[in-house]
Amino acid sequence: MSEDCKCPLCASGESKEFRYSLRECAVCGLVFDERALLRESERNAAAFESETFVEPNGWVRLLQRRNARKAANRLGKSLAPGASVLEVGPGFGALAAELVSRGFDVHVVDTSRAVCRAVTSRTPAIRAHCGLLSDMPPGLVFDAVVASHVLEHVGDPLCFLRSIRARVRPTGFVSISVPNVQAPEAYLPGWTSFEPYHLTYFGPGQLRRALGDSGFEVDSLWTTEPYSGWPLALLRTITQKGEPRHLMAALAEPPQQGERGPARFAVETAYRTAMFLIGAVIWPARAVQSAVDRGENLSAIARPHEPR
Repeated sequence: MSEDCKCPLCASGESKEFRYSLRECAVCGLVFDERALLRESERNAAAFESETFVEPNGWVRLLQRRNARKAANRLGKSLAPGASVLEVGPGFGALAAELVSRGFDVHVVDTSRAVCRAVTSRTPAIRAHCGLLSDMPPGLVFDAVVASHVLEHVGDPLCFLRSIRARVRPTGFVSISVPNVQAPEAYLPGWTSFEPYHLTYFGPGQLRRALGDSGFEVDSLWTTEPYSGWPLALLRTITQKGEPRHLMAALAEPPQQGERGPARFAVETAYRTAMFLIGAVIWPARAVQSAVDRGENLSAIARPHEPR
C-alpha cells in the first residue's frame, strides 16, 4: 500500500488484499480503493459534475418514486409535521419531492449545478444549495439530514459525517445509506457497487464505528436486499467478462449515456421485468439475507451524541 494512502476511517497504515484490487484495513475492517482515493476529486468530477442533467427514463422514475415513498414512510415516523429536512446528494430529487408533498420543509445540497437546477425546476418548493455542506449559511440546521449512497463517494468519511452533524439539531437525526460490502453479491466482480467513483466500502461494523466517531449514536441499523441485487450482479458479471467496473480503464473517463429510443426501452422493459420476476421467486432468500445483515443496502439512523 502507498505510504500516502492510509485507512480513511481509522488512519491505520496496515491493510491487506481484499479482492478485485481493493484493500481491507487490518485494524477496523474498512474496504477501500487505494487508486481511487489518490484520484478522489478527478473520479468524482468525471462522474458527477457535468453541466448536463440526463433525465431518467420511465422505468427509473417509477422505481425511484417507489423507493422514495418507502424512505419517506420511514423518515416520517420520526418527524413532526412541517419538520425541516436536508438531503445531501438528492440525485434525481424523488425523495425530496415526496417529502415536500407530505408537508415537510425540504432543502437539498449538491455540488452539481445541473442537479440543483433540475430538482428545483421539477419541485419549486425545494430549496437548493449548490456547493458543499460547508458552503451553506452558518447556523442553518435541520430536524433530519439524509445522505443516501453518498458516503462511499468521499475520501474522508469522518470529516463528512462531522459536517453533517453540524447541520443536525440536538434533537434531530441523520439517515445514512451505503452499499454493504458484506453482501454475498460483493464476491461477484459484477456487483453493482463496484464503481470507479466509490472510494470506500462499509459493512455494518464500519458504518457504526464511523457514526460513533463522528458524534452520533446509532438508533437502528439494518440491511435490505433489493429484488434486482442478484440478477444485476450476475448479468454484469457475464457482460463485463468478470472484470469489475472500478478496474475498467474506460470508466476513468466521464460516463457516456447511450442513445434512447423504442428499441432500448423495449430491451430495458424485458430485463427489468425478468429481474422483478427473479427477485419475487427468491424472496425467501432475500428476506433471510436482509435479516442477517447481509442485504445489499446498508442503512442507519443515528442521533447527535458526544464523540467517543
